Amino acid sequence: MLPRTRAASLCVIALVASPLRIVAAQSDPALRTPPPAGGAQNAPASFVFPSPPPAGVKDGFVYAVMGDISGVTPATTKNLADFDQVLKIVRSADFSLANYEGVAFDVNSKKFPVNELGALFPSDTTFPWDIKNMGVRMVAAANNHSVDYGSESLLESLRLLREAGLPYAGAGANLREARAATSLATPKGKVTVVATAGTFKLNFAAADGRGALAARPGISTVRTTTFQRVTAREMSQLQALQAAAGGAPAGEANPPRELMVLDQIYRLGTAPGLSYRMNSFDFRDLMQAVHTARQNSDLTVFTIHAHQSDTGDDDINPVPADYLVELFHGMVDAGADVVAGHGNHLLRGIEIYKGKAIFYGLASFAFSGRPAGITAGQEPRIIIPNPPPQGQPSDASIRPLPGGGPPLTMWESIFATTTWSGGKLKEIRIYPIDLNAAGAKPKGIPSFADPALAAKILGEVKRLSAPFGTKMEIEGNVGVIRP
Repeated sequence: MLPRTRAASLCVIALVASPLRIVAAQSDPALRTPPPAGGAQNAPASFVFPSPPPAGVKDGFVYAVMGDISGVTPATTKNLADFDQVLKIVRSADFSLANYEGVAFDVNSKKFPVNELGALFPSDTTFPWDIKNMGVRMVAAANNHSVDYGSESLLESLRLLREAGLPYAGAGANLREARAATSLATPKGKVTVVATAGTFKLNFAAADGRGALAARPGISTVRTTTFQRVTAREMSQLQALQAAAGGAPAGEANPPRELMVLDQIYRLGTAPGLSYRMNSFDFRDLMQAVHTARQNSDLTVFTIHAHQSDTGDDDINPVPADYLVELFHGMVDAGADVVAGHGNHLLRGIEIYKGKAIFYGLASFAFSGRPAGITAGQEPRIIIPNPPPQGQPSDASIRPLPGGGPPLTMWESIFATTTWSGGKLKEIRIYPIDLNAAGAKPKGIPSFADPALAAKILGEVKRLSAPFGTKMEIEGNVGVIRP
């Protein structure tokens, strides 16, 4: 029998239990230490849950943790030996999860209108099978491309995932479905996944019906309010500006902690950058979903697709937004055994929090999509409304490394495995991969990085993880963390 926690009535706030979706078993900015979770400035609410039990999976259980997968046509049918070597590890795991970025449907028969510039070209109807053939056991379906062609395209994509026998979490015909955990039975224990997105476009969020109003298909989301951080001196100057515009009088002895001037909210801080405050209802719902999932499974995973950073720069800043630190810690407190972040297409650090693994940014696992409106053979990665100046990289996702040398790009990534024993996380193994931006190999399809590139990628992961107190050893071409 699975271990059970005490009743949810111990929570500070009584919450409605989230449902479970049951699935049948299948045989260089300066790096700064992120702020601690639960800080008074950012905490939207206070929620208390009983301490979660140890993981109930059998000894030796392996979970393969991956970032984004995007593509138009199948990759596993290309018979690429280097790709198959990578997939051996994914396929041998007891459970594996990736984020499917995009939607799948037949563009010839389904004339779904494109949402806006920046949309990824839809995958063909066989792509869900291709993801399954990679060895992926479940996908997160909540991201900033999930509803690029409207809610009907999302529902069609989810239908194809079900047809392929590939479970998903984070999307549905209404908010209740999108928030629900998805459960998958494996020979070594039952796994549940709660998925959401912190970066999304207008009208992507799912909604429940109310009275005469119909439900809206969509994804689970975490809404945030953005604050520009300023010093005390700058806050005083903003007060003067507000006073000159006819607002509150300036000259207060103690500057306010927050102030809105010309539709921008400013927050008192010690360093420039951005702060975020989560919507308390979204935070509450997700914590309850994770708590309920953990009561009904042996291992629970929380995953989010979020592009926000400490400065607002998307793919060039490795420091996660402060709300992500708070959110991830909160999910572990509610019962998550692993937290997997993705969205930005460059790597972020790894933290061990209360013995549980938090991956702040897993970048991409396989990324060979093309944008809407572009025909085959003319595929830049994505439509960029403002193309970069001539002579600069076509991918905005590029970050210089400390000490100089070749920059890290979105085509240099990782995936990881977590191994469990005695109900605890025993080991994390980090595999550097090359998505082959240049050369004869198909772009966006991963192979193991050569020794020089592996050292570069692992060195960056080690550096980004150090502010969280994480110690990583490098054994050959693999990073190893032993909590």
